[in-house]
Amino acid sequence: MEKGFVLKYNKSLQTQLTGAFIFTTFTISILYGVLVFNAMKYTEDDILNQHVNQETQYYIDQYQIDPDQARLPNSIGLTSYLSSSPDLPDWLVNQPIGTRELHDQEVHIGVRALPDSQQFFYIVISEFDASNLERETSKLVLILVFIGALITLIGLIIGVTLSKYLSIPFVQLTDEIEQSNEHSELPFLGYDRSDEVGALSRAFTHSTQRLHSFLEREKLFTRYASHELRTPITIIRNALAVLNLTEQSPDRQSRNLERIENATLDMDSLINTFLLLGRDKYSHQNSRVDISTLLNDSLEKNQLLDQTNRLDITAEIDSPTTIDCDPRLMSVLIDNIIRNVYSYAHTRARIELNERKLVVKNDIDLSSKEPKKNTYGMEIVQKISQLCDFKTSVISDTETFEVILYFRNSKDQAVS
Repeated sequence: MEKGFVLKYNKSLQTQLTGAFIFTTFTISILYGVLVFNAMKYTEDDILNQHVNQETQYYIDQYQIDPDQARLPNSIGLTSYLSSSPDLPDWLVNQPIGTRELHDQEVHIGVRALPDSQQFFYIVISEFDASNLERETSKLVLILVFIGALITLIGLIIGVTLSKYLSIPFVQLTDEIEQSNEHSELPFLGYDRSDEVGALSRAFTHSTQRLHSFLEREKLFTRYASHELRTPITIIRNALAVLNLTEQSPDRQSRNLERIENATLDMDSLINTFLLLGRDKYSHQNSRVDISTLLNDSLEKNQLLDQTNRLDITAEIDSPTTIDCDPRLMSVLIDNIIRNVYSYAHTRARIELNERKLVVKNDIDLSSKEPKKNTYGMEIVQKISQLCDFKTSVISDTETFEVILYFRNSKDQAVS
């Protein structure tokens, strides 16, 4: 249904462009016809007025030489009179001196006073008899109409062709957007253009990038949250299993209830932390955090969950070790590093913490085909390290796995 709407819109765009060209050419053809017709009419009037003036001047010159020999000019469409002429039309008698056109009579007249005489000279030229324009007006109008129709037709052809050409980028851009998905390559067609198509392409590209970024954050939230919530859920499950035993001392019940309460608080904190990470822009809430306390708490919590007791962990922790960071993120980061040790270390691990860096190194089961370097936990570590402006170095081979976390005020930072 949306596809049909888009196609209808594109067709409407082509129709509007074509209609604009037709309207423009039709208006131009009408203006052209009116201009040509009036130009011809004004030219005809000017020619006839000049003819009137020439004939009048010629007669007056002859009259001055010899009044008796001067002959009134007469030809096809041209007649002349004197005030004493018996056939002088009544409508000429009171005409003022000068040359003019009488539209009601369709004639051009000239009236002059004869020198040294009381008489007036009148000359009349009929437009119908002296000019073909009046007789051929209908034919001229047909010619102008034909030319106007031809111009309009040419405008229609140009309009259709040009509208299709101009709408092609919009149609292609629309098709690409309609067929795009989360795996489509960006930017869209026309991104580098400097016209309206480029502006639309850039707007759609940026909007799609923001949408893809939002979807990616949603996926990361789901993946990371499900990964992180396993620990508090396991603690709650184990504590409940212990509480369900028949013989329970009050002290033991209190400890397990406290574990459930702490695990619940951890779940709430984790969910809120990953909701914050899922935002477009993350706002840090930094404070002084004792990394050694977070590290010891994480070691204790993960040791309780370790059912095998196979690990021999050596820890050299400078206490206190405080840095300026977001405590919520730092807690998740430390917990993921330690949980990674308990999940993938074979028999031993070594932990070093000082004001510059945190080093965690463990051995790997030789039967493992490859080191566990790209787990969800390490993805979270890398993500939070970027947000906190830390540098993380991961060194792995078939026998050992080492994570080095350089704090941002350290001078010997390494790039992973």
